[in-house]
Amino acid sequence: MKRITISWLALLMGLGTSLLCAATSTKKELRFTIPQAPWILLIDGDNVEVKSQQVKPEGSSGYFLLEDNKNQLNISFFIESARKCNDSKSCRDFVWKSNQPQLENPKNVAQSEIGGISILEYLLPAYKGIPVQQYNMYAEYVVDGFWVDLHLSKVLYKPADRPLFENVVKSVHFEPKPGNPAPTAATPDHSSTVDSSPSIDPTWAYVTEGNGYYLKRDFVKAIGPYQKALDREKKESTLEKDWWHVLIDNLGMCYGMTGDMKKAKETFEYGLSKDDRYPLFYYNLACTYAEMDDLDNTISFLKRAFQYKDNVIAGEQMPHPEEDSSFQRFMKNDRFLAALKEIHQP
Repeated sequence: MKRITISWLALLMGLGTSLLCAATSTKKELRFTIPQAPWILLIDGDNVEVKSQQVKPEGSSGYFLLEDNKNQLNISFFIESARKCNDSKSCRDFVWKSNQPQLENPKNVAQSEIGGISILEYLLPAYKGIPVQQYNMYAEYVVDGFWVDLHLSKVLYKPADRPLFENVVKSVHFEPKPGNPAPTAATPDHSSTVDSSPSIDPTWAYVTEGNGYYLKRDFVKAIGPYQKALDREKKESTLEKDWWHVLIDNLGMCYGMTGDMKKAKETFEYGLSKDDRYPLFYYNLACTYAEMDDLDNTISFLKRAFQYKDNVIAGEQMPHPEEDSSFQRFMKNDRFLAALKEIHQP
């Protein structure tokens, strides 16, 4: 299951759902909001493409993913009610406390401010032994009881790239929605306003928690919240379709990566029972059967995966099975090689 390292991010970047009150753009600025926030966030839109946007149905939180392809800069942020922290500095401290245990030998860790906004920055020289030179900067905004957790990252970072990060942080500003007063930065005195905000949908909260562990490759911890989210979805479906696919896909792979092939198989089979035309459920079942050394089912499900390859989420691509660690045991098997050749025929 080699694609485990990028699965959720790849799917997330592929989502192109049109969302009410999510994002609109002008020539030089992009505008974002969620229904419950009293303001609109504006950010420099030069060279920036919106890759994903997901707003909860009740409008209490949202996640946005952008890319500056020219400068190879990834930009993402959450907008949510400021329940975990109530000003820029306390939010930065919260982010550092949450991230620190999962980081792999961070270097040049610094906490400072840019234009009055508290920031956290650090360099990750390697990821799982692979050199990446990934620079990360978090900037925290708390405005009228809502928190914006902005994350910027760039691989193969050089010191000359830092102004790119600073420019994005400085470009962020807020304007009131029609009929609302001008936005103001929150202080501890705003706690009563924060407490009165509606709670985030539990299913979405579980998915978000699982995603955090998943991206840090803590698959054991990701299983709990992902499974709770799926259990809730089975009783009452609230997730947007693409996110439901992500949940099934990632939960099954978490089981697979922790060696529980029985649960992985059950998870992907459940996914197929609800959507038998989604190719990655077939692909991941092929991976699962490969890990179980079942060549017949591996070939069968791999062929089905590519039969439905056109049904991937918008922007996503099918994995390359010949590069997947799960299938390496069969790379000298004539039947498997013949199946790969058949799959790749135009």
